[in-house]
Amino acid sequence: MQLKSDFSVGRVIEVYNVTCRDSIISTDDTTALEIGSETVGDIHDIRFFNITTHAAGDAGIGIVTMDGSNVYDVLYESITMNNVTSPFQFYVRALAAQPSSPPQHASGDVYIMACM
Repeated sequence: MQLKSDFSVGRVIEVYNVTCRDSIISTDDTTALEIGSETVGDIHDIRFFNITTHAAGDAGIGIVTMDGSNVYDVLYESITMNNVTSPFQFYVRALAAQPSSPPQHASGDVYIMACM
């Protein structure tokens, strides 16, 4: 599952108030639970509860900010990861995908609880 915000519709759109719960996720070539990498609009108030990943070609949990958004108020709780390349991936890079706006990254209040 990937949550992203790009500039493809010609304006910034935030991603917020998203809950994913009681699910099983498998992927061959990417991160199982990822925020980004397209992150033009802010992404916040995100909840992942009681998720099992059976496979991930990359990380089990990832936050990748590339375009200057703020990522905050994110909770991962009771996440079981099986057959993942790495449990976590966190990456910040400035690409400036939003026109006339220099990247300004800020992240805060990201909680990872009871993950194995």
